[in-house]
Amino acid sequence: NYRKGLVVILLSILCILSLISLVTANNYSAELSFITSETVYGLGDRIEIKGSLFLSNYSSGTLVTNHTAVANASLNLSIINKSNNAKINSFILNTSSDGTFRSRSDFYPTNVLVSAPSSPGEYYLRLNYTDPNNDTWWAQNEILISSTTVDLLEVRTDKISYKQSE
Repeated sequence: NYRKGLVVILLSILCILSLISLVTANNYSAELSFITSETVYGLGDRIEIKGSLFLSNYSSGTLVTNHTAVANASLNLSIINKSNNAKINSFILNTSSDGTFRSRSDFYPTNVLVSAPSSPGEYYLRLNYTDPNNDTWWAQNEILISSTTVDLLEVRTDKISYKQSE
């Protein structure tokens, strides 16, 4: 009887501990953002991306960690055709210790090379991150791929300065 009582007590404690872990489940909120160096690219041009990933963690409605950089996370970058939602290409970008990530550029020549599609059109750059609860967070930018090369694009205003009412 003593052993049966001890087993019942141990099982009860295990059940309580498992319920506590369910009640105190973590909920995450990710801040994923990125920019591109341009919005119009030529066929096959190098697309330079810079971004950051931060995570906040809530447990039972209480903030545990706020806006913490996510180090060494793998992010999936997809290039998607805007007209038919076809995925053209995928790349894996990794965050650094401060939560930032970059594709290849003149300053980061060993990073992942992201190349523009070989067909002109409008495309989405969609970046996905999966948090520790397997929830997916994403950010998206739109780019235009042109088969016409542009050496210089100038925008001029009529005047040097404007008043607020103009």
